[in-house]
Amino acid sequence: MSDFSYLLEKIKEIDFTKKPFKHIYIENFFSENHFTKLTNSPQIKLDSAETVQVLINKLHEKGWKPRPFGGCTINEKAYIKWRKNTASGYQNTDTCSGFGMAYSSTLSESKFTEDLTKFLASEEFFSCLRDKFKISSPPYRVAAGCHKYLKGYEISPHPDSRNKALTYMININPNPESERENHHTHYMVLKKKYAYVKAYWEGNLDVDRSWLPWDWCETKFKQIKNNSIVIFSPTDSTIHAIKADYYDLNFQRTQFYGNLWYENYPKLLRPGWESLLIKPGKEKKNASLLWKIKNKLSTIIK
Repeated sequence: MSDFSYLLEKIKEIDFTKKPFKHIYIENFFSENHFTKLTNSPQIKLDSAETVQVLINKLHEKGWKPRPFGGCTINEKAYIKWRKNTASGYQNTDTCSGFGMAYSSTLSESKFTEDLTKFLASEEFFSCLRDKFKISSPPYRVAAGCHKYLKGYEISPHPDSRNKALTYMININPNPESERENHHTHYMVLKKKYAYVKAYWEGNLDVDRSWLPWDWCETKFKQIKNNSIVIFSPTDSTIHAIKADYYDLNFQRTQFYGNLWYENYPKLLRPGWESLLIKPGKEKKNASLLWKIKNKLSTIIK
């Protein structure tokens, strides 16, 4: 058995949490010794930087590379311009205002961190997750690693694409005060007036799920605890979001993050949120106005 096999036992033994949707949540996921060793690693706990350019230089020196990721750019020069308030924010969707960057690393500076990173991307680990969620075994593609997310990283509320079978996120922040920072994942539900969106997704399996405006949803839980893991299999209900607005020159939001993708899944049309918006028609507005007039007249007559 590997040195990390105790992690599999924790996953096997934990009960599912049902709110706001079915998921696994475990605090103190890594042993105290492993977590301390991990978060004190020179690749995780970087020296403080005076500017964002110095921070990016330090990330490169420690083996971190820009990673294409939702809510992010890989253009470091454009990102620095945005940080200086000389460039606009996120270009691809009007549900986001940020312009973040994500970096990935294999954590290869020590055998311990490299072995742990490999374990969390291994068939052994993902097989345990598939068994827990009773996911059948067609061809899959695993994408997993250690990521740092800089200020501006933002993904608006979304349930994840239909071609994703499973995802996990583990907080490994080197900042001892990280729970107070504004960079944690929100787990959400649709507000009552937008509940029809879930029904639309349920009834239209030939379209993919969309990113939604923040004000369509409300947060029910935030994963603020360091050394915690959340695991879920995406459905029409698994809405989550992140907006990182914090001082990152001393400490950066850091996670182990893993996805299990269906290998052979058709590419689906993803309607924008605007096409999901139902607005009252003119008739309804006029009817409402007529009701108000009649009610006012009735009050005056009385």
